Amino acid sequence: MLRPDKEFYIFVYLPGAVEAVPAAIVRLDDEGRLSGSYGRLYSQRREAVPVDPVSMPLAFPSFALEPGRMGAVRDAAPDLWGRLVIAKALGRNAEELHERDYLLFSNAARTGNLDFRASLKDGEPESEPPLSSDADILLDAVENLERERPVAPQYMELLAQGSSMGGSRPKSAMLHDGILWIAKFPAKGDKWSNARVEKSSMELAADCGIDVPELRLLDVEGRDVLLVRRFDREPVPGGFARRGYLSALSLCRWTELERAAYSYEAIADSAAAMGVKNLSQLFRRMAFNVLCRNTDDHPRNHGFLANGHSLVLAPAFDIVPSASTYGVGMHVTHAMNIGNAGRLGSVANVLSCAPRFGLTRVQAEDVLAGMLATIARWRESFERNGVREDETERFRWSFEHWESDPEAQALLDRRGPALR
Repeated sequence: MLRPDKEFYIFVYLPGAVEAVPAAIVRLDDEGRLSGSYGRLYSQRREAVPVDPVSMPLAFPSFALEPGRMGAVRDAAPDLWGRLVIAKALGRNAEELHERDYLLFSNAARTGNLDFRASLKDGEPESEPPLSSDADILLDAVENLERERPVAPQYMELLAQGSSMGGSRPKSAMLHDGILWIAKFPAKGDKWSNARVEKSSMELAADCGIDVPELRLLDVEGRDVLLVRRFDREPVPGGFARRGYLSALSLCRWTELERAAYSYEAIADSAAAMGVKNLSQLFRRMAFNVLCRNTDDHPRNHGFLANGHSLVLAPAFDIVPSASTYGVGMHVTHAMNIGNAGRLGSVANVLSCAPRFGLTRVQAEDVLAGMLATIARWRESFERNGVREDETERFRWSFEHWESDPEAQALLDRRGPALR
């Protein structure tokens, strides 16, 4: 493993490029402080883009980031599932490895346009992700890994090629029909087809005017796998071009321990400061999360794509409602502050913060009324995606709780006629 005092390099895939160039030399100490500087030759490139436009702008050639605030570097690192896979591939326990070890694990599938290498002479990482025809092998490897059973080295290597993704559920990069996808596998302990429920919810979000990636469902020997098209990759001659990525957590420079600070309004303010224009789209996502009770809406589940030195809102992802029972937990709180009533998931709370997203009260009411009318047809999306009836019933009150909400009904009475 890499010595604590050893420098390493951040490489960047410039727009349209399939090979990375060295951009910065850095150190990462045992307390998690990342410090370093851009290379002079890189900074002089006309097409150079920052590693992180918020925390590491090119205008400041040297940088020093506090522990937990590594920005785009952290976003490019594996999360819980990826760390488990990498540790297993290295024959180590996850807690034995340092953050440097995870960053330097060779992987072409990591999020965004960054790569990390111990030497300037290190070549490109293995760029052939698993194929969809390998899905059955990957699923068996995932199942064995989750149950702490042995995984054949060749299958572990295959799984590790696509491991550097965020989140705690099993997943991998996967090539299907010449396009790069995130393959989301069933997890141990699932009580329903998470793939079908997520696809249904994401398509319902699209019906509500929310930008979502292309989705496909694979049946792998009777097991459901959801494919989500990578929005940070685009096929080009010779491979895939990469786009820079920044989570909302990194945009706001929060650490994962500062949960009290998490706020949709703060994300909107920080996004506006970076030139993001479509804040009404972010408002829709917040509203949809409330209306379908997606309470896992933390800031790492919202992201932005690099557009040169500025940012644009990335497509929505990881929208999954919480199963709920009538009369139990009817007042739901979310992972981030919403409006005047804090994290309370209510129509009134959503409307209270509309100006921060560039919307008037009337505009916000029209958006919500339209979304309520669309969500009323939620069962159609579940049926279209083959969610079993007993599984569908688990989510009834996630989508229909607003029917007994006086604020929602009053809104429909006021604004509903405008929809016709």
